[in-house]
Amino acid sequence: MSSELHTGALDGDVRRVLFKEILIGVLFNGFVFPFILWVVDVKPPETLGGADGVVASFTKATILSITLMTVILTIVWRVRAAKGAVPAVGSRVLAWSRLVPRNTIGRALLFVLAAMATLMPLGVAVCIGFGLYPMSKQGFAMVNVCYGAVIGAVVTPLITLVAMAERQVPPA
Repeated sequence: MSSELHTGALDGDVRRVLFKEILIGVLFNGFVFPFILWVVDVKPPETLGGADGVVASFTKATILSITLMTVILTIVWRVRAAKGAVPAVGSRVLAWSRLVPRNTIGRALLFVLAAMATLMPLGVAVCIGFGLYPMSKQGFAMVNVCYGAVIGAVVTPLITLVAMAERQVPPA
């Protein structure tokens, strides 16, 4: 039996992979997307609701970033699996990852809906709690950096583990 069955700990190879993927996810979501918003000159939200409000901004950010992360990471790990370059994730990950759709779009939809139900309300609550709307351009940039970093840190390991577990056979 692996130690993962007793402690829930992940193998060292899996931890290294997750560290690297989380770092990339945090940097990409925390800096690249906000930079693109800055360059494209997206107008900061002035209200909480409405088509250009805080809620709509978080909705767009959640859908775009998690969909792209799911598609990209799923493709990357499928290619690596075809080459036999995927570390074993362990039985606990295999157990819950089997509940996630294999279809990439279905998988992305599941992760987007989960984030919209959990992370997005927290982001909106922070904006309400700190009175961050109407937002300045700098405030909008900082909110996007922080929210992107949270998405990268929380969602990346889940997407990565599911993608890594996809071709593994559960132990008998």
